[in-house]
Amino acid sequence: MLKRFNFSWADWLTALGLVVGSSGILLQIVTNNVNVPAPVGAIVMVALAGVIALRLWRWTTTVSGVIAFVILFIGIFIAPGFFNRLGDPTRFGPFLGTLLQTLGLLTAVVGSVVATIERANPQVEIPGSRYKRNQGKKSPGVYPVN
Repeated sequence: MLKRFNFSWADWLTALGLVVGSSGILLQIVTNNVNVPAPVGAIVMVALAGVIALRLWRWTTTVSGVIAFVILFIGIFIAPGFFNRLGDPTRFGPFLGTLLQTLGLLTAVVGSVVATIERANPQVEIPGSRYKRNQGKKSPGVYPVN
């Protein structure tokens, strides 16, 4: 049987950010702003959110955050028209799609950074986290609160 890891709020935040970013890409495609044969970025982000939801590997959220950062970097600096779409709110579909994509991916990156800090550094307590510092037990580290 596979061991499932507990979710923290940062894991949920990362998955939610990936889904919101994916919806922004799909909105841009639906409004005929981006001409792509297949919405690869949207598919990758929804797949990453699904893998996070499966909770199979402890560091999935960290890897997903790195991939979200790469997608965000490509969307801002490599793909053409990012600043044109955000600078022209009169074209509502492309503007909203780009805004959703950017905010979703930024949310995913922030969530993955917080989740990584939670898991990597047992001495740091993040407010609202399900992981608490080991209080008086022999083994150091964090343990999930049930």
